[in-house]
Amino acid sequence: INEPLFVERNHLAPGARYCRQLHLRTIAELPPLYSLGLHLVDGANRLVAQQDQGLAAIDADSLLTPTFCLDLPADLKPGVYVLHLVFYRWGDGARMALYEQMMPWGDAIMLDTMEVE
Repeated sequence: INEPLFVERNHLAPGARYCRQLHLRTIAELPPLYSLGLHLVDGANRLVAQQDQGLAAIDADSLLTPTFCLDLPADLKPGVYVLHLVFYRWGDGARMALYEQMMPWGDAIMLDTMEVE
């Protein structure tokens, strides 16, 4: 998976729903073994909200435009959180490599920071 096409900063409230559509391009053909996840983590990299979606078989150089919605916990503490995109094999949870503008990012791309007030 390659190149999220935009990054933005958002202000959120505990208990809110945050939705985001991503624009991603595949760099290789993918069998139907993978999932994408949008994960919100705190400063200690602990997961506080997530949505994951399974992927069908996809050709190389395909544009994906998934929409993710995160329901934030009502007791979420004020602070700065990080929104990660992850790509993994759903059968065993192993994360796959992600790229932005053809540069490797490891197993998660930081899309942006989110401030909870």
